[in-house]
Amino acid sequence: MSALTQGLRTNLGRWQTWAGFGAAAVVLFGVAPTVLSDFRLSLLGKFLCFAIVAVGIAAFLYTRRGQPKKLLDRKVEPLAAKQIWTAIPLVVAVAVALAFMPLPHQLSATMISRSAPYDLTPGMRLVPPPGWSITGEQQYT
Repeated sequence: MSALTQGLRTNLGRWQTWAGFGAAAVVLFGVAPTVLSDFRLSLLGKFLCFAIVAVGIAAFLYTRRGQPKKLLDRKVEPLAAKQIWTAIPLVVAVAVALAFMPLPHQLSATMISRSAPYDLTPGMRLVPPPGWSITGEQQYT
Protein backbone atom coordinates (compact mmCIF):
# COMPACT_ATOMS: atom_id res chain seq x y z
CA MET A 1 0.00 0.00 0.00
CA SER A 2 1.43 3.35 -0.97
CA ALA A 3 1.89 6.28 1.40
CA LEU A 4 -0.76 8.26 -0.49
CA THR A 5 -3.37 5.52 -0.01
CA GLN A 6 -2.48 5.20 3.67
CA GLY A 7 -2.80 8.98 4.10
CA LEU A 8 -6.20 9.04 2.40
CA ARG A 9 -7.51 6.25 4.64
CA THR A 10 -6.27 8.05 7.75
CA ASN A 11 -7.93 11.32 6.70
CA LEU A 12 -11.16 9.52 5.78
CA GLY A 13 -11.21 7.88 9.21
CA ARG A 14 -10.76 11.26 10.88
CA TRP A 15 -13.54 12.76 8.76
CA GLN A 16 -15.91 9.94 9.68
CA THR A 17 -15.10 10.36 13.37
CA TRP A 18 -15.84 14.09 13.30
CA ALA A 19 -18.99 13.49 11.23
CA GLY A 20 -20.17 11.02 13.89
CA PHE A 21 -19.57 13.57 16.64
CA GLY A 22 -21.44 16.19 14.61
CA ALA A 23 -24.41 13.89 14.00
CA ALA A 24 -24.57 13.02 17.71
CA ALA A 25 -24.48 16.73 18.61
CA VAL A 26 -27.32 17.49 16.18
CA VAL A 27 -29.42 14.68 17.64
CA LEU A 28 -28.69 15.67 21.27
CA PHE A 29 -29.06 19.43 20.93
CA GLY A 30 -31.47 19.74 18.01
CA VAL A 31 -33.76 16.73 17.81
CA ALA A 32 -34.01 15.54 21.42
CA PRO A 33 -35.35 18.84 22.91
CA THR A 34 -38.06 19.06 20.26
CA VAL A 35 -39.16 15.41 20.40
CA LEU A 36 -38.80 14.42 24.06
CA SER A 37 -40.94 15.60 26.96
CA ASP A 38 -39.32 17.59 29.77
CA PHE A 39 -39.21 14.52 32.01
CA ARG A 40 -37.54 12.32 29.39
CA LEU A 41 -35.15 15.11 28.42
CA SER A 42 -34.02 15.50 32.04
CA LEU A 43 -33.54 11.71 32.23
CA LEU A 44 -31.43 11.84 29.07
CA GLY A 45 -29.28 14.58 30.60
CA LYS A 46 -28.86 12.63 33.82
CA PHE A 47 -27.86 9.45 31.99
CA LEU A 48 -25.41 11.37 29.80
CA CYS A 49 -23.75 12.75 32.94
CA PHE A 50 -23.46 9.23 34.36
CA ALA A 51 -22.04 8.03 31.04
CA ILE A 52 -19.39 10.77 31.04
CA VAL A 53 -18.30 9.79 34.56
CA ALA A 54 -18.25 6.08 33.65
CA VAL A 55 -16.14 6.72 30.54
CA GLY A 56 -13.70 8.82 32.57
CA ILE A 57 -13.29 6.12 35.22
CA ALA A 58 -12.91 3.41 32.57
CA ALA A 59 -10.30 5.46 30.69
CA PHE A 60 -8.35 6.05 33.90
CA LEU A 61 -8.38 2.37 34.79
CA TYR A 62 -7.52 1.30 31.21
CA THR A 63 -4.52 3.61 30.95
CA ARG A 64 -3.22 2.57 34.39
CA ARG A 65 -3.63 -1.19 33.95
CA GLY A 66 -0.78 -3.06 35.57
CA GLN A 67 0.29 0.04 37.50
CA PRO A 68 -0.65 1.31 40.94
CA LYS A 69 -3.88 3.33 40.81
CA LYS A 70 -2.73 6.51 42.58
CA LEU A 71 -4.13 9.91 41.70
CA LEU A 72 -1.62 12.63 40.80
CA ASP A 73 1.42 10.44 41.39
CA ARG A 74 3.34 12.12 38.58
CA LYS A 75 4.46 15.66 37.99
CA VAL A 76 1.75 18.05 36.75
CA GLU A 77 3.10 20.73 34.47
CA PRO A 78 1.58 24.24 34.51
CA LEU A 79 -0.42 25.39 31.50
CA ALA A 80 1.49 27.16 28.76
CA ALA A 81 0.23 30.39 27.20
CA LYS A 82 -0.28 28.63 23.86
CA GLN A 83 -2.63 26.09 25.47
CA ILE A 84 -4.72 28.86 26.98
CA TRP A 85 -4.93 30.84 23.73
CA THR A 86 -5.98 27.74 21.77
CA ALA A 87 -8.84 27.10 24.23
CA ILE A 88 -10.33 30.61 23.93
CA PRO A 89 -12.07 30.03 20.54
CA LEU A 90 -13.74 26.90 21.93
CA VAL A 91 -15.00 28.76 25.00
CA VAL A 92 -16.29 31.62 22.83
CA ALA A 93 -18.03 29.19 20.43
CA VAL A 94 -19.76 27.39 23.31
CA ALA A 95 -20.80 30.71 24.87
CA VAL A 96 -22.31 31.90 21.57
CA ALA A 97 -24.12 28.58 21.09
CA LEU A 98 -25.54 28.75 24.62
CA ALA A 99 -26.61 32.37 24.10
CA PHE A 100 -28.81 31.33 21.18
CA MET A 101 -30.48 28.42 22.99
CA PRO A 102 -33.96 29.43 24.17
CA LEU A 103 -34.84 29.26 27.84
CA PRO A 104 -37.91 27.28 28.87
CA HIS A 105 -41.15 29.27 28.93
CA GLN A 106 -42.21 30.13 32.48
CA LEU A 107 -45.66 31.44 33.26
CA SER A 108 -44.99 32.77 36.75
CA ALA A 109 -42.21 33.12 39.29
CA THR A 110 -43.81 30.59 41.64
CA MET A 111 -44.10 26.85 41.27
CA ILE A 112 -47.88 27.03 41.83
CA SER A 113 -49.47 29.07 39.07
CA ARG A 114 -52.68 30.10 40.82
CA SER A 115 -53.49 33.37 42.48
CA ALA A 116 -54.61 33.78 46.07
CA PRO A 117 -58.40 33.69 46.56
CA TYR A 118 -58.22 37.04 48.38
CA ASP A 119 -56.04 40.16 48.41
CA LEU A 120 -52.77 39.62 50.24
CA THR A 121 -51.55 42.39 52.54
CA PRO A 122 -48.45 42.51 54.76
CA GLY A 123 -49.14 41.41 58.35
CA MET A 124 -52.31 39.53 57.42
CA ARG A 125 -52.86 36.14 59.03
CA LEU A 126 -52.69 33.15 56.74
CA VAL A 127 -56.01 31.43 56.12
CA PRO A 128 -56.10 27.69 55.44
CA PRO A 129 -57.60 26.60 52.12
CA PRO A 130 -61.13 25.18 52.08
CA GLY A 131 -61.21 21.70 53.63
CA TRP A 132 -58.06 22.25 55.71
CA SER A 133 -57.82 23.11 59.38
CA ILE A 134 -55.21 24.79 61.60
CA THR A 135 -53.65 22.31 64.05
CA GLY A 136 -51.45 24.77 65.92
CA GLU A 137 -49.80 28.16 65.92
CA GLN A 138 -46.35 29.31 67.00
CA GLN A 139 -45.10 32.84 67.66
CA TYR A 140 -41.58 33.72 66.59
CA THR A 141 -39.94 36.76 68.15
